[in-house]
Amino acid sequence: MLPVLLGSSALLVQKGVTESMAGRFFLHRCPHWSWPECEAAFGWSLAEWIYFGGYPGAVVLADDEAAWRRFVADSLIETLLSRDMLQLQAITKPVLLRLLFALAASCG
Repeated sequence: MLPVLLGSSALLVQKGVTESMAGRFFLHRCPHWSWPECEAAFGWSLAEWIYFGGYPGAVVLADDEAAWRRFVADSLIETLLSRDMLQLQAITKPVLLRLLFALAASCG
């Protein structure tokens, strides 16, 4: 079994590693599942797949919509806004970015 280092723990890894890990990685992409995959694995209808998306890790939370919403907000959206967006681009007003995202997400 090989150890896996995830991007979300990059700061913790930097504190504990004494040598550079540059160039020592294998990129394993885990894309969203298609509807046929979710239908075969979980028995989802097309409407369920459209609503909940193809996040296989969140399938166990689909019966508890409040928990599913927290999972999406905490592990997907918060990670994107807090880490990824701020590392890719200098954002002078991150609070405004969050409010704009919340407004855009609520329209629909």
